[in-house]
Amino acid sequence: TASGYVYVDDTRSIENVEFAINGLRHESVTDLQMLLAPPSGDKILLSANQKINNYTDGCSFMFSNKAEASKYLHNASNGNNINIYNKTDVVNYNSENLLYSFNHLFGHAVTGNWYFYVRDTDPVSTGSIDSWKLIITYEAEE
Repeated sequence: TASGYVYVDDTRSIENVEFAINGLRHESVTDLQMLLAPPSGDKILLSANQKINNYTDGCSFMFSNKAEASKYLHNASNGNNINIYNKTDVVNYNSENLLYSFNHLFGHAVTGNWYFYVRDTDPVSTGSIDSWKLIITYEAEE
């Protein structure tokens, strides 16, 4: 498992969350499980053991509720906005309940460390991610 985090100290209410992966390279992308863990403690299963039909080394994509309704990781092209495909009924991560949407964060201030976890379920294969980005849009202040 690899992880990283970013600290968010903005106390405004969240309007939208998006999460971008840039430059994914892996010998077997179907081995990967990706999670976002906001400070609220509710981990979000972004992707789990999914085939990426249009995969090319160094691909990039963004998990976004603004994606076309039919766009998911398994049918996206490089650079697409995609929806989170619900695999919470088949993936277990440390016996925790996982969510598959950013919706529970909307309308709340969520400050603290936001963690990104990537677990490779096959320790033989290797890979890397050039960078990732958490994009938070806040509600307008009155």
